[in-house]
Amino acid sequence: MDNQIAPAPIEAHYRALSIINLAMVAGATMFAGITWVLAPRHIYTLNVSDPFAIVAIVLIVTLVPIGHVVFQRRIAEARAASGLEAKVAIYRQGFIFRCATLDGPALFTIICAFLTNVAVYYAFMLIPLILLIAARPSSLAVFKQRLDITD
Repeated sequence: MDNQIAPAPIEAHYRALSIINLAMVAGATMFAGITWVLAPRHIYTLNVSDPFAIVAIVLIVTLVPIGHVVFQRRIAEARAASGLEAKVAIYRQGFIFRCATLDGPALFTIICAFLTNVAVYYAFMLIPLILLIAARPSSLAVFKQRLDITD
């Protein structure tokens, strides 16, 4: 008997990446909701000299573009690779890196909001969270097109 596992179809890879993205969005959203409820009071002004504010802004301004650039480079590498499994593996690495560089600043700003009770941090959290939602592969056809896969 041959114990080799058959390669997964492209639809399974697409579904897996969609689930990863959904899990990251849901996790950050639920964490934000829980911290909002647990905070004793909310302050709606931000002191710009607050070290958390500076770090949060720097994280968003640096990690979001870095994640995008790395992801675009990984897409170019994936398009040049041969074979479905190789293309998807390279794409998956870039996609997870991009999601992590969006989810990290979002989670950091939620923690800042919880520790300081400053609600403005939740607004900062929305920037990477919206980009994380937009990063989800929109359709199987677009996913195939990005990887230069023909049926």
